[in-house]
Amino acid sequence: MPDDDKSRDPIPSELVQEDGAFAQRVQSFIDGLQARLTEISRAVDAGDYAALRTLANEMRGSAAGCGIPLIDRHVAELEQHAIQHELDAIQQDLLTLQELVARVVLRS
Repeated sequence: MPDDDKSRDPIPSELVQEDGAFAQRVQSFIDGLQARLTEISRAVDAGDYAALRTLANEMRGSAAGCGIPLIDRHVAELEQHAIQHELDAIQQDLLTLQELVARVVLRS
């Protein structure tokens, strides 16, 4: 499966692929992704770069811990754009993340 944001393939957790014992933890993360994006969107709308950086950092750590490196990489970009206050890039990052999050699944 291609590991890029242009694909339309599902994005499964690599952690669950390796060890199904983590399925509940990862499913919890997946279930909360839309809420996380909503919080990030609110921070963007408010121009609150500090909150955006914090939210991105938390989401990045969770994505990495749940074995979803594609989300981790894109959230890392969002975090860097928040540090640099690059609103246009942040808005594009948010659109990309919304598309990627819609593809995240527990298992392939």
